[in-house]
Amino acid sequence: KIVSFPTTGGTAAALNYNEEYSYSATVSGPVANQSITVYCYRMGKKVIMWFPGCIKNGNSTGATISITAMPEARLLPQTTGGLGSGALTSTVYVYNNGAGRLGLVGYSLTTGAITVYSDVNAAAFTASAASTGFDAFGLCYVCA
Repeated sequence: KIVSFPTTGGTAAALNYNEEYSYSATVSGPVANQSITVYCYRMGKKVIMWFPGCIKNGNSTGATISITAMPEARLLPQTTGGLGSGALTSTVYVYNNGAGRLGLVGYSLTTGAITVYSDVNAAAFTASAASTGFDAFGLCYVCA
């Protein structure tokens, strides 16, 4: 079935694409490597990606958190802005050296890299063995 949206003075838009997709990614950096499943939902050109939380004891490495693996090309965003050129950014609740606070997640549109920062100023996590990681978060964007 195709759902058509009426319009005034233009061409009606058809909603004719719907997809649910998941893929495995690895969380690394200031924590030992952890495998997570990332869930994606696409309706028309709107994509929602959901990342489960990952909070572990730190490995005493001061670094940002990297989430490796990216979705299929058809799910990549077309929007830019935020952290530097060509990145989609959002806030996320993080744990750094055992303390919770607001952090930042960046999604590079050129490399597909997803990076979690320990604060909204894009800082690395503290080298610590205490709780380190992020709560579940979602990204919503328009795909190409």
